Amino acid sequence: MRGTELVIELREDSEVEQVNVIAPDGSRVRSLSVVTGETRLTVELGVRYVPGTYEVTTEGGSGASITLEPDLVIEELGVGANNPDVMPDSLGNFEPFAATVLVRNIGSGPTAVQNLAFLGDIPNETEEVLESAETSGIFDTGTGAGEVEQVLIEPNATARLFSSTLPFSFAGEQETCSSMPGDSVATVKIEDTARSVIFETRYELSYRPTSDDDCEITVEGEVN
Repeated sequence: MRGTELVIELREDSEVEQVNVIAPDGSRVRSLSVVTGETRLTVELGVRYVPGTYEVTTEGGSGASITLEPDLVIEELGVGANNPDVMPDSLGNFEPFAATVLVRNIGSGPTAVQNLAFLGDIPNETEEVLESAETSGIFDTGTGAGEVEQVLIEPNATARLFSSTLPFSFAGEQETCSSMPGDSVATVKIEDTARSVIFETRYELSYRPTSDDDCEITVEGEVN
């Protein structure tokens, strides 16, 4: 795989005239004609392909297989105010109240994160992101404004996401810093594109009012 492309390598002395790519359900994804001397073919699968084992066959009966099974793990949650070195400058005054999340793909196929949401003991829950086709909850670091539709994560790679929402903002919310539970637990949820599966991790948080009428929020660690 190269990104979201399936790369098929042929020997220089190959006499293959056609290559077929078969999906896990047995359907034919593509049939490719091979030009004499051609040694590399590519098939764009995108990020919404069907996970499983793909077969690559030739008219002569030879072939190979590749298993594409993405699997995402949320490795880290950070509060914007505590991570100024990694937060995008383009978030401006909203930076302290945004979140950063590190996601790793420990699987064998590419996928993309299409939704990022925060629930539980958190000032500004954003569960509605998971129910909307119009918003992803992921800040667009490329343009420095708005949201990005999805973020690709290749196998054995990580992606750092930044929230376009402000989960750590008390503005306009009923909760205050001092009213948050002593044993606060927040849940980070992401949705992938390959299976539309929700992956989640729970984190223990602490809230401490400061002398300047602000709130110090600390991520204490992952809840096992």
